Amino acid sequence: MAFSVQNFKSAALSQGGYRPALFEVQVTTLGEEFNLLCMSSQVPSFTTGIIEVPYFGRKVKIAGDRTFAEWTTTVMIEEDFSQRAVLEEWARKVNDGPSNIRSYGSPEDYKEDATIKLYGKTGSKLREYTLVGCWPSDVGTIELDWNTTDTIGTYTVTWSFDYFNPGS
Repeated sequence: MAFSVQNFKSAALSQGGYRPALFEVQVTTLGEEFNLLCMSSQVPSFTTGIIEVPYFGRKVKIAGDRTFAEWTTTVMIEEDFSQRAVLEEWARKVNDGPSNIRSYGSPEDYKEDATIKLYGKTGSKLREYTLVGCWPSDVGTIELDWNTTDTIGTYTVTWSFDYFNPGS
């Protein structure tokens, strides 16, 4: 088969390809400000386990349970630290550092859904993922450095969640 750039452009990238900067993240507890300050994220990966069943010297592979990787967001820091304060309070209610007590009753009280929306170059929504049962399991460090100038500070948030529903 001869390689043809024209075939590639017309078949594989007929619409120009997805641009990874066209996205929006929504977490209800964090409101609209988080949507604007979340500067990077990803659609989490998932893995389907394998159950090997031996049969006459061979192993037959059966699909097992599906697991979902943690979800990470990078957040720009605003000068009033309002988003960070909400995340710190959320984490405190999950487990308070000094008392080791959970303020929320059941896991459903501190879990909520999050949405990742992917947009096309025309502004139309291409795909949407709803992450069910999210909560911030790791609120990352804030780097302090006298040599860092002309940048806005950021930190990462790692989210645990139960599963996601892809939709359009």
